[in-house]
Parts: sequence; structure tokens; C-alpha cells
Amino acid sequence: MRTIRFDLLFLLLLISRLAVSQTPQKDYLQAKQFFAEENYKFAAEFFKKAAREDSPFKNYALYYLGLSSYKNNEIGFARSTWKQIEAKNPKWKQIREVYFWLAQVYFDEGDYSKGVVYAKKSKLPESNDLISHSLDSTVSSQILENLYHQFPDDLSVAKTLAKRILIKPNSQRDYYLLNTIVQKFDLDRTKYGLPDIGDSSIKKTYKVAVILPFFFSGLDNPSMTIRNKFVMDLYEGIKWSAKNQNEAKNELIQIFPYDTKRNADETKALLEDEELKSMDLIIGPLFEKPFKVVSDFAYENKINIIHPLSTNSNVVEANPYAFLFRSSLESQAKKVAEVVANDSLINKNAWVFYENNPKDSLSAAVYSQRIQELGFNVLKYEGVVDTTVRASYDLLIETFELEYLEYQADSIKKADSQRVIKERKSTEEKGEMVYYEEFFKIAPDSIGHIFVASSKPLYASNYISAVEIRNDSTKIIGRGNWLGFETLTFEEMERLDVRLIDIDYCDKTSKSYKKASSEFLRMYHRPISKNVLLGYELMSVFGELLEKYGTYFQNGTAEYGLRNGVFFEGVDYTLTNNNQYVPILRIRNAKVEVINSIDND
Repeated sequence: MRTIRFDLLFLLLLISRLAVSQTPQKDYLQAKQFFAEENYKFAAEFFKKAAREDSPFKNYALYYLGLSSYKNNEIGFARSTWKQIEAKNPKWKQIREVYFWLAQVYFDEGDYSKGVVYAKKSKLPESNDLISHSLDSTVSSQILENLYHQFPDDLSVAKTLAKRILIKPNSQRDYYLLNTIVQKFDLDRTKYGLPDIGDSSIKKTYKVAVILPFFFSGLDNPSMTIRNKFVMDLYEGIKWSAKNQNEAKNELIQIFPYDTKRNADETKALLEDEELKSMDLIIGPLFEKPFKVVSDFAYENKINIIHPLSTNSNVVEANPYAFLFRSSLESQAKKVAEVVANDSLINKNAWVFYENNPKDSLSAAVYSQRIQELGFNVLKYEGVVDTTVRASYDLLIETFELEYLEYQADSIKKADSQRVIKERKSTEEKGEMVYYEEFFKIAPDSIGHIFVASSKPLYASNYISAVEIRNDSTKIIGRGNWLGFETLTFEEMERLDVRLIDIDYCDKTSKSYKKASSEFLRMYHRPISKNVLLGYELMSVFGELLEKYGTYFQNGTAEYGLRNGVFFEGVDYTLTNNNQYVPILRIRNAKVEVINSIDND
């Protein structure tokens, strides 16, 4: 507890004025006695008397009056008392003590911004501890982030936020923010879960191992192109990109293919080849067990490794040298939540439905958490299966009826021609008409948006149909593959303003796509595929990173930042191990539009 000691000068002044201040002195001394005995109610009464205008004890009495009130849980009165000192005596020599307790009050009241302001104004040694203690685990991560952006130079706020990031699962950590804090305040990297990667080597030529399940002994066997087309397409894209980079950069990339045959033991045997230890980058393998084996090898030998297709953050967890080329499921969910939150036309009530499987339940959980951090309310959160999705559809369109007499119905129609009054013959009174109006049980416009974590047509069509029937302002957030469902039309999705997450979106009307498609057809006599484009994009991005920043290119991703892609929309590996740029689509004028386009941003 902070208390104030009288100094000698004040005591001399007090003694000189005792003749004219006997009553305030007695009141003050009596108040201090009650305060020492922790009888704060009586102490406050006597401090009030000692704080009168002509009292030499006024500021001290007010200070202790506030402290007594605070101890007696009269926090509002304590705050106003200390604010009175601040307003009338801002140069009082003990004003730092007042600021300290005002900070404590604001923290108690949940006004963390003012709490930090007054703690910093007090400049007492205890202030930093007060900030750290007050911003404990009960304060949300979003509040901590907001405080950090408001007070970017405050060490206590920054360290508290860094610790909060660190206690999250590895896949949910904001490594960009964490690394920024650690670098800015020169904190111990290892203490905050940021391993020392090492010094990057800049080379003229980089050796890239491509470890894939080719399932054959020679790369010239054409039959395997048919049997294992998606792997061969990925590999052809990587080779094609390396070839183009080599023509422009004088043999920048050397490709070394290895065949895992989708077998962990076969993969282990490959790693016995000393040549692999000399690689600067490893791409692949594709499947979980072989990738784990090679990832461990990459960690031991400090070689960066990339999974070209996975969106599972667990695949690269706990390995600072491992990357996903594509966005993780968690990144996708968080980014779409942030795009939705920036739309001022969407009200803050959300419903979340997800297909009951590990991937979709993870997406829904992360989305729900992030959208709530951004100030939204998740009013319904439900996992569904094929047999229960109809029940949630019925819930959205369920109605009830209000019946009217004929004159009431006529009056309503006359006042508002848009309202639909229906008629039917009464089952009780033969020939008599019943007038009624239908209302949704869930009021129109009461749901801002519905997030649907599923890639199945059954789920997409049910929720879109329900919103179509409701005909209100509710928005649907779904997946990019919905665009290919025969049960849905562009016109319908445009009318409902459906938003879609699509990390693989490629504008096939772009010049780069048309040129690549024509060139690939000429070279291979077959249409270009998505995996060819993925392979090309991957090698283009990481080839450029190698060229600019060397073997440990992760040290340069903050500078590299957000970039347009070659065929896909964009990449952003800023201090993270997966692509943080997530395209969100909608339909405008019968064409696909990227809401969060890099060019628009």
C-alpha cells in the first residue's frame, strides 16, 4: 500500500500554524488513528473534516479520504476525491501518489486505457508492476492488443501481451506481433518461444529438394503421369517456375527430386543420403507420416521445409524451419472474421454452423473466438451432420401466425400495402374467412450473418435457401468451392451477397493465367491444372525469398510483406509459417470479386 510521509519542512509549517488550526489537526490525527486501525468508515468522516478549505492538512486529508473510501469499497467517491486534487493542485509534490491510486481505480473499473495513462503519469517504481498485475489473464487478448497499439512504447503492456501470445497454442500465436515486440524491446527470444534461427547465407545458386510420392524409379516414365497426375502436375509447376527463374537469374535454383513412395520407411532411407544435408530448401513430402520424418530431419539439420498442399497447422507446429505454402485453417477463419468485422452494414449478431468433423469444427471454433474478440455476439454455435442440417434450416424459417378480424386486416393493408395479409376458410365456422399474417419466430434482420464451415452442397443449399426465404439482411459466409455447386447459381449468391473463403482463387481472365495456360498447352499438349499453378506459385515465391534473404529467408519475411501472387491472389508470410493472405470472394455483376483485394487495400 502506498502511504505518504510528512517531510521536515511540512512539519515546521504545521507547527507554525497550530494556533489557528487546532481543530483540523485533531481531526486529522484522529482520522489517521482510525486509518491505522483499518476503521476506514470513521477515518473517512474525520478526513472530511480535516479537508476543509482553511486546513493546512487539506491535500493530505483529501488523499487519505480517497484511500479510506477506496478501502471501504466506495470506489466512485475515491476516484472523484483524487480527481479533485488533480484538478485543483496538479503541482502538489505528492501528486504522483494520487496518479498511482487513480490508475488502480481505473483498472478496477475495467477502464484499462485510463489505468495505463495514470500509471505512466505517476512514474512510481511500483507503476510497472501495477500495469502488469492489472492486465492479467482476465483481460481479453483483444484489449491487450488495443492497449499495445495505444501505448506502443510501454514495456509493461508489451511484455504482458507477449506472454499472452505465448500461452496460446502454437497454431494460434500471432508470431508477427510477438516478434515485433521481442525485437523492439530487445527481449530474450528463447524466453518468448522464438528460437534463434541462425545467420542466413546468400548464395548464387540454391539447391532445392523436391520430396514427393512419385511412385516410380525414373522421371521419364510417361505412364506415371497418368497414374499419379496430381503429384506430377505439382512437380511440373515447380520445375517450370525454376526454369523461368534460372533464365532470368542465371541458374538460381537447382531441383533435386526424391521419391517417398508414400512410405515412412522409404522416406527414412532417403534421408541417409548425405546429399540431402546439403540442401537449402526442401519441398514436401505430401502425406503426414513421411512429412513428419523429413520435418524432423530438417529441424536437426536446420534446413527450411515447405508443405505444398496442407492447411493443417499441426504439420509444422514446433518446427521454426517448417512452413505451409497455403493458409492454415486457423488463419483462414481469423482473416474472414476480420473482413466481416470491417463491414459496417453487418449487425453484430452471428450464428455459426459447422459440419461435425475435425477440420470444420476447428474452423468454426477459431472463427467464433475471433469474431467475438472483435465485438460480435455469437448467439448460436452448433455442429450439424447430414441428418440434422434440415433442423437448423427449419429453425431459420419457422413462423407463427397472428389472426385479424376483417376490418383489422383492411386497416393494415391500407396503412402498409407491403404487408401480406392472407385468407383461408375457417375450419370451425363453415364458410367464414380467417385473416392472418405470418411472422418469423426469429425476427427479420436480427441475425447479422451466418458462418457455415462446410464444403458440402447439402449444407450450402440449406442455409442459402433459408436466408433466401427470410429475405432480410442476413449474410452467409461459406467456402469457395460453393461456386462449383450445380444447386447454387451466381445470380442467387449475388442477390444474397454471399461471402466465400477461397485460398485457391485464381482469376482465369487475368493476363498471367491466359499466358501460362497457352504456354503450358504448347509444352505439354494438355490443359493447365490447379496443381501446376500451385507448384509454379510456390517455387516463384520461395525462389524470390531465397534470392533476397538467403537460406533462412524467414528473417526477411517482415520486409518482404504482403505481395501479389503470380496466378493466385497474394502471399504474406510476415513472421509466420503459413500464408496470412486469405481471399474473400463475392459475386458482383455476375462476376467473382475479391473483397479484400491487395490492390484495393
